[in-house]
Amino acid sequence: MPSARDEVLGPDTPTHVPTDIRHRPDVLDIVTGHKIRRSMHVEVMYGMDTQHLPILVTVGSDTSNSPPVSMRQRVDWKLFESSLETLHLGSSFETAADVEASANSLVKKIKEAQARATTLLPSSTSRRGDLPLNIKQASRKLRLKRRLHKLWTRTRCPKLKKELNGLSRSSQRLPAAAPKCPVTDRSEIRRYDAKTRAEVIAKHLAEQFTPNPPATSPNLQEHHAQVRYRVEEFMATAPPSLPGDLFITPAALHKIVRRLLKKKAPGPDGVSTAALRHLPRRAIVAMNRVFNGILHWSLRSGKGENHNDTQGGKRPAQARERSAYHTVITCGKDV
Repeated sequence: MPSARDEVLGPDTPTHVPTDIRHRPDVLDIVTGHKIRRSMHVEVMYGMDTQHLPILVTVGSDTSNSPPVSMRQRVDWKLFESSLETLHLGSSFETAADVEASANSLVKKIKEAQARATTLLPSSTSRRGDLPLNIKQASRKLRLKRRLHKLWTRTRCPKLKKELNGLSRSSQRLPAAAPKCPVTDRSEIRRYDAKTRAEVIAKHLAEQFTPNPPATSPNLQEHHAQVRYRVEEFMATAPPSLPGDLFITPAALHKIVRRLLKKKAPGPDGVSTAALRHLPRRAIVAMNRVFNGILHWSLRSGKGENHNDTQGGKRPAQARERSAYHTVITCGKDV
């Protein structure tokens, strides 16, 4: 017998449901606890075809053992683009320090625009959407069976009992055979027969594993000659000269950005490839000016111009140019 200090808990619904309608349901299961400083919850497990139903006892805990809720980011790219429509980096790059400051300002404004357009949302941890259709239907029937069983224990309605028996019989049936995955042959016809699918796969593998022609074959030598000729012709052609200090055009830079890999990890600046691909036209033009400024000062440094001494704690021009070049290259993901 439990003492006065023991705690006695019981479910709020019956745990014994006799099949004879002349006998009423009753609670046969209780839970006793002694000096348990945790919250306890008792629940009857409906859905089993037995008169005596099991119970589930849940003991609470102060420290949650569940993993932290993972968050996902949703970026409003229209807001991101509108935030950079008024981007301005200055009128001219007179020194390498101006190029470096403009590169840092460009990276900062892109990150600020991306942060304003980003919203953190809790990611769904349910994998129910990835389940096959037959598993979803079986889970739905099981939930319906539990609800009907719980309702029948209270009302003893014959109509509910008949529906509950029907669900029990349907859940005990053998599962349907897995659907066959067809294979499409060369004539674009789907083949479902096992023998025909094996023949289609065998023909495909035989073509894939055909050995390459020897290096001395005329066709392969002719192909190598054509490739060598086109490469030499391309390398011998001089690139078209651009006016003034323009080393790369905004259209060419935009094409390079669009060719970046979508899943490439961001660099030390934290600017993602998706952000670069969604830059508006004004931001592309500003990045293009920074690139041309870097190339301009790099060439001047290579020709021996603008060599300042390091006396007085001044920073050499070559070091400033290298820092600016590194900043924008990380911004442009090595474009």
